[in-house]
Amino acid sequence: MVKSSFSFILGATAPGLTLTVSIDGQPVWNGPARPETDKVIIEFVDDDAQHEMCLEMSGKTPDHTKVNENGQIVEDLLLTIRDMCFDEINVDQILYEKSLYLHDYNGTSEPTQTEFYGNMGCNGSIKFCFITPIYLWLLENM
Repeated sequence: MVKSSFSFILGATAPGLTLTVSIDGQPVWNGPARPETDKVIIEFVDDDAQHEMCLEMSGKTPDHTKVNENGQIVEDLLLTIRDMCFDEINVDQILYEKSLYLHDYNGTSEPTQTEFYGNMGCNGSIKFCFITPIYLWLLENM
């Protein structure tokens, strides 16, 4: 059985957030996001199939966002995901183009889809599809 890996650097502006990673609806990693960055490595079977990966942030509350008297955000809790790699090949730019960030501004608006560029500021999920063997997906998307 051939395996591949997906890795990324996870961090947060302060403690309090959690990230869960799922492949095809099955949780494969769960942990806290800390101000010190952590490298997360997820192995998966490199079979002949299409997959959906989901990175879901949770734990953000209204107390994590500080607003001044003019309604401007002056302090906020963010989760950062960077240096995303399949088999140690950086795919940040590809995933920025292919990912959907689904959230509802922490319950203050209707569900929305926005672009993802490495930061998550609202409870929600980032979803993207890829195929395996992963080298074929890399060849098609690089």
